[in-house]
Formats: sequence, C-alpha cells, structure tokens
Amino acid sequence: MLSFRIAYAVCIGSGHIQEALPCQDVVMSEKQDDFCVAVLADGAGSCKYALEGAQTVAKTVLALLNAERDFWLDASEPAIRHAVIASCIRALEENEHQIEEQASTLLFACIRKDGAFLCGHIGDGYIFHISGEETVLLSDAENGVCPNETVFVTSPHAEAHLRVSRGRLHAGDSIVLCSDGAGESLYARMDQLCAPAVAIIGRWMETHTEEEVSAALLQNMDMRFREASADDMSISVLHCVADGEDGDRTDSCEDSTQGADEEKERGK
Repeated sequence: MLSFRIAYAVCIGSGHIQEALPCQDVVMSEKQDDFCVAVLADGAGSCKYALEGAQTVAKTVLALLNAERDFWLDASEPAIRHAVIASCIRALEENEHQIEEQASTLLFACIRKDGAFLCGHIGDGYIFHISGEETVLLSDAENGVCPNETVFVTSPHAEAHLRVSRGRLHAGDSIVLCSDGAGESLYARMDQLCAPAVAIIGRWMETHTEEEVSAALLQNMDMRFREASADDMSISVLHCVADGEDGDRTDSCEDSTQGADEEKERGK
C-alpha cells in the first residue's frame, strides 16, 4: 500500500507583471491516508474573469473527486467526462460573470492507496508520469492552428476534448501536472522529448520534504523558466511512497534545469 507526498508552486509570468495582471494559474490539492488529488486550472488570458473561472474550476473538481473516490477511479470515461464538465459549468453559472469570460483549462490527477490512478486533461499544459529514470508524457497539450489556441472547460463540445488516463502506480512513481507556461521548460514539442528536469523533480520528491520541493519549484520557475516563457507558470507533483517510508533526506535540491538546456534547444 502507498502513502503520498504533494508539492506544488505557482509563479506569475513576466508578461502579466508588465501588464499589471494577476496570476491566472490556480493549483489546489488534498491528501488523505488513502487518497490524494491535485487540480491545476489555467485561466484564459484573453478573458476578463479568467482568474475567477480558474478558481471555480479547480475548487469544483477538487470537491467532486473527493466526494466519491472509488467511483471516479472505476467509472467509465464518458461518465467521468460528463460529470466533470457539467459540474464545472454549473459552478461557473453561479458566478456573476458570463461563462465565456471565465474560460479555463483543466488538469487533474487522483491516486488511491492501492496505486490506482486517474488523470483528466482539457486544453494545453502537460501531464507526466515518472517511474525511476523514465519519464512518459501521459497527456499532451491540445492546441489549435496557432500555438496559443486551445480548448477550455467552457468550449463547445468540451466533454469530447476531456482526455482521461488511468493505470497503476508503484512506490517511487510520480505524476506531474504543469501549465503551458511551465511546460515550455519541461517538454520539447518539436522532438517530443521530456526534459531531464522532469525526472529530477521526481528524484527531489524521493529525498526532500514537500515544503522543500515546493520552494525549489518556485525558485526554478522564477529564476530559470522565465527564459522560456512570459506566461504564468504552475506545477503540481503527486508522489507515491511505500507506507511508513520517510525516505533519505539530502541538504538541498539540485537545479532542475541542469542538463536540460540541450534538450530544450533541440526542441525549438
């Protein structure tokens, strides 16, 4: 049986700082003895109430997945798609703003104590699975003709665009959710390569506390990832450990961009 560690960070993009806009990425998570869940929502920068929309979507999906844990991990994909999108739309309609002005992407992951996991994704951003030194892209960004076009929870036929991944994790495995801003430093789309930084984040989760990894993620986004994107950046990591395992601790997290520059250059 497994227990869990969760680390996360959200960093406002330099473009939003220059335009005096708030950060529109939202990350929420919850951890229990037998279950953990994380949700990441990225509000559409072109929408006036993008932050409110992202907050509503993240809060709604977090509550939904916590409500009937075993059901979601065993439910059919059509049932998951319908429940998630319908719940988000109902919650957004309760806000005082037009639905179209609250557009947001959505990424989520939940893991049960026996290792069963479920991920969902609509829009851009990325979901990775780390197992040892191997990193797999579970869910790619969905973009339109232009790189900055994507699909949102509020888009027509959103249910058809909600991609579901599931499987089983083991001790030492991690699931990483990231928005498109952070993804610019973690995935080379041209070559379809995960940056070495993703596996490094997984190693951090093995040897450091949740607070230490969260601080290191924020530092790297603020100091390093800005070179690749002016957008808001967010990352959430869910890590599995064997019950009762504290793990060895080292003094500091290494620089997650070490060794990643070459891969990033090849991906341009």
